[in-house]
Amino acid sequence: MTQEDIDRAYQELAAYEKEIQEHNSKFLDNLGQQSIQDFEELMDCCNITEKIKFVEEPKGRRNNEDIGVYKDIHVDQWTTNMEGDSYSGFLYANINDKWIEVPYSC
Repeated sequence: MTQEDIDRAYQELAAYEKEIQEHNSKFLDNLGQQSIQDFEELMDCCNITEKIKFVEEPKGRRNNEDIGVYKDIHVDQWTTNMEGDSYSGFLYANINDKWIEVPYSC
């Protein structure tokens, strides 16, 4: 692998991460101003790893909590290291009578 290949791979990764960020910003904008404000608390400092999308129904464990406009939160997660203090997964929440799926890692 050449330096040029490595540089191209990093450029492609940066472009993909930008695409995810732009998609998610527009997605949240379309849900309304309050959803943007409540989203930070919902994600509790976790990183969004892919595009947020609508789904038919939630997966994972029901948390019996609401955060702002996000209702009936469910979490489907797993540990990503041997110590068990890092997680990845999907957060599901109902907003405006629709389910969203948020891929994340912490």
